[in-house]
Amino acid sequence: MSGPIPVVWFSNHDNIDARGPWDTHILEALFSGTLWRHDLEFEHVAVGDGIGGPAIVVVPARHHTSPEDIAALNGQLARYDGVLLILCGDEEGQFPWKEIKHDNIRFWVQMPDPKHYADMADFGFFFGNGWGAATPELIDEHWPEADHKDILWSFAGQITNTRRKQAANGLRKARARVAGRFRPTSGFAQGLPAEMYAQELAHTWIVPCPSGPKSVDTFRVYEALEAGCIPLVDTATPDGETDYWSFVYGNVPMPKIINWEDVGGVIEASLADRHLLAAKCSAWWQLQKSLMLDQLISDLTQLGAEIDQATPDLQVVMVTSPVPSNPSLDIIRATLDSVERQLPGVDVLIACDGVRPEQAQMAWDYAQYLYNLCMWARRYHSVLPVIAESWGHQANTTKRALVRVVSPCLLFMEHDTPLADDFIPWANVVDVVANGHLDVLRFHHESCILDVHEHLMTDHRTKDILGVPLRRTRQWSQRPHVANTNYYRRILRDHFPLTSRTMIEDKMHSVVQWQPGHRLAIYHPEGSILRSKHLDARGDESKFDMEFGQ
Repeated sequence: MSGPIPVVWFSNHDNIDARGPWDTHILEALFSGTLWRHDLEFEHVAVGDGIGGPAIVVVPARHHTSPEDIAALNGQLARYDGVLLILCGDEEGQFPWKEIKHDNIRFWVQMPDPKHYADMADFGFFFGNGWGAATPELIDEHWPEADHKDILWSFAGQITNTRRKQAANGLRKARARVAGRFRPTSGFAQGLPAEMYAQELAHTWIVPCPSGPKSVDTFRVYEALEAGCIPLVDTATPDGETDYWSFVYGNVPMPKIINWEDVGGVIEASLADRHLLAAKCSAWWQLQKSLMLDQLISDLTQLGAEIDQATPDLQVVMVTSPVPSNPSLDIIRATLDSVERQLPGVDVLIACDGVRPEQAQMAWDYAQYLYNLCMWARRYHSVLPVIAESWGHQANTTKRALVRVVSPCLLFMEHDTPLADDFIPWANVVDVVANGHLDVLRFHHESCILDVHEHLMTDHRTKDILGVPLRRTRQWSQRPHVANTNYYRRILRDHFPLTSRTMIEDKMHSVVQWQPGHRLAIYHPEGSILRSKHLDARGDESKFDMEFGQ
């Protein structure tokens, strides 16, 4: 990037702070890279400073609705060639956004009123409230793994509108069905101290989130998501029903409350499969964070910002499935740690398969594993679990993850195949694959090519391509490998129909031997060529029959 992007926290009133209110915490995390990791640079500048180039302008919208405010804001925007205008705190839907004048502008709106911002739906970006006093840092200090979450449900908050009174009545009745904690208060931030509240959330499974006075979106939803809880989100404000959640996010995994009289039954149903549901909520929230960064990069680029490598050169796809060691994270953590050592900050997509019928007895432990994995992965700010709705086996699970891959190359890994710590020239490897010299470059798990496999080698001596020592082969293996992303999409499309429930290797090993057009190689430096390991997560468990489909 040519220089830091200016961020202007705009206020036209001495008594109104644009930077600092709770609803700006999520933006601070976005800019700092603690929401989702990035290398962008931002410079927070004073109102009236700067001229030319693109800029981000953040405004507390509900406090800037007068003609004088709009005139002052338009004057600030005119200083820049391009503007990303972020409107915070307008859940009442009063900001006259159509009076904003600029020839090169993009809009973001926090907690948008679906009626007021309906005309912006095709071009604006909408996002939610974010967290308040219970910050991710406080929650991290108290977060336990799944087997230590000991509060079934809890609510601590103000009961100050008709919808919340309905929720309070329903929750009091729910306590007769499911033990929980209910701590009503009479006003905003008058409940538990922040650290105690964070600790309680960290130990809670389900958090009812009744509507605020004007929006169903509240800090509590995102505090619950940060703590690995299952938020029960409202579908109506005191003024009536709203389609807010679908308007902002589309589909959401959180259970929706239509009638608070029924909340006890929703709590019971959610608790029955709480590990998996909490994992899906957490994975969804991690996805929203990554999409928020993607949108930021896209908008800034369209506004004229010079951002280097807006699209990553390489992303990791790591597949995981039920194994006897669940719910322990030891194996996949070792594999993820090896990636972080070799490729610090790289985006990792963890493709999580469902549970096949023959492994039904492993479902509870696997759900706990997925929950622990999601909560642990969120600390990386670059690791995104993608949880399958049902069992699809490796090929179909990989297809789901590939939807999220935007890089020209991917590093494929199974959850128990960590990289060795020996040197790998990653930039050269990506160049070789991205530039079309190879489709796949694999990292071997033996110190040399075994004699029994020599007949599968196309090259019997090491060659150097773009600084990468390699030997071409006709042997497919699912050991860690860098592949061309389009090539991977093509082979999964052509050779693995949706009815194909199989390991990729079980089909591709014969395809590449008998079908031309597959350019495979093994990384082959001098000395030992071992660059990956095997932790054998399956252990003594037998391999199931594959279903190749039609």
